Amino acid sequence: MSKTRNGNFFEDFRVGMKLRHATPRTLTEGDRSLYIGLTGSRAVLGTAETNARQLGFERRPLEDLLVFNTAFGKTVPDISLNAVANLGYAEVRFAAPVYPGDTLAVETEVIGLKENSSRKSGVVYVRSTARNQHGREVLGWIRWVMVHKRDHAAACGEAVVPVTQAAVPAEQLACDGYDARIADITTMTGVADLWDDYAVGERIHHPGAMTINDSDHSIATRLYQNTARAHFDGHAMAAGGGRRLVYGGHIISVCRALSYDGLENALSILAINGGSHVNPTHAGDTIACATQVVDKIDLGQRHVAGLRLRTIGVKNAGTQDIAFAEPGQGRPTHPPEVVLDLDYTIAMRSPGQFEHALLARAKADMVAAALANGIVPAHNVCLNLKDGDVVAADARRARHDFGFLRMWSIYPAQILPIVNAMRPDFTEVEDAAGILVAAQDADWGPIQYQGELHDRATYRYFWEVLEKAKVTGMTLPAEADQRFYGR
Repeated sequence: MSKTRNGNFFEDFRVGMKLRHATPRTLTEGDRSLYIGLTGSRAVLGTAETNARQLGFERRPLEDLLVFNTAFGKTVPDISLNAVANLGYAEVRFAAPVYPGDTLAVETEVIGLKENSSRKSGVVYVRSTARNQHGREVLGWIRWVMVHKRDHAAACGEAVVPVTQAAVPAEQLACDGYDARIADITTMTGVADLWDDYAVGERIHHPGAMTINDSDHSIATRLYQNTARAHFDGHAMAAGGGRRLVYGGHIISVCRALSYDGLENALSILAINGGSHVNPTHAGDTIACATQVVDKIDLGQRHVAGLRLRTIGVKNAGTQDIAFAEPGQGRPTHPPEVVLDLDYTIAMRSPGQFEHALLARAKADMVAAALANGIVPAHNVCLNLKDGDVVAADARRARHDFGFLRMWSIYPAQILPIVNAMRPDFTEVEDAAGILVAAQDADWGPIQYQGELHDRATYRYFWEVLEKAKVTGMTLPAEADQRFYGR
């Protein structure tokens, strides 16, 4: 039996064929470092452990496109070793985070075949799935690739072209891992723009550009163990009258990194709805890109929503002339400088009930009106019935940021987080005790306490603080406890 591994040609594929790709790959922190070095990625979740923990993750996940390109690379020896070009993607779903130390294994099913009219090649359509070491699906995608025929005269069957979804529907987007802690993302990026600040049809010009060096794309493609001849074999490409092609996945990664400016608070990629490598990229080309907001998606989540984006990458050109199609017009015919047309969906923090400007103003007005009329301001119930941290965070913000003195709930699991969050700070209790003890010694006349004037108006407030501390089980300073509660 021959030991020569020439890969599959177009006529070797059959619809329904299933392939288990060699070999499983464990991803490491070293892979992440190399990916950042090659692309300049600044994605907030992948940049620092402290960022990831502060945003609610146990540790920082690997960059989405590092995972995608690595899983994609596993399929190349069986699917596209003899490719003319990778043509496009659809229904790419990022189903679960991948962390350093996770091992990916990939399987593929052939779902379509179409011979080209030249009879020299054909298009192969495949659906691939990547799973981690626990068997959990972390990524799935459809792609189509033009593959050489071994024998131009070989007979091929009737064309089968699968129908793909125009966009991954909201109910299939995996975003359950985010909670209230992602509100801190703006403090990390220094940019306040969140989901509400983007408008459908808005165009974002990303100011950066990146020249692709021979070493860059060669190392990137080796990082992903992508063995396609079109990217590595300069001799074979020259013999055919061409040059080595830059792997399209590297162009996606570069454009994603360049798009950080303008999309700083993006959390993760949820899906790639569709993508085309419109024209080839070669070493020495300089890549720039612009993005248009296609849609804003309610994911049914409290803290996160989706932005559907379209990024167009160009080579050796500015972004000001990039043409985005008007709604309903489909995709335009791109000029030669366009190398990438990518439709994808990201997760982004959506302003909650405390962040939205109109709601925040309404809450502040309600508290002021209640206090002016001698009514204790009480905040509405928190809608999250399971996560005590979310309930507590809402209660703390209601008290500290807006002045609510109570928060309603009839759900047992919410009671303790609300009580703990609404109780006074210990330093506030110490001040209240000191002020009231001094006031009693002055027969409740005006006093100075730590350089501030206090009288009966402030005594009433500090008495409420002391009472709230008492009923919520806080330990009071001994003298105040003895004087006012006889203990």
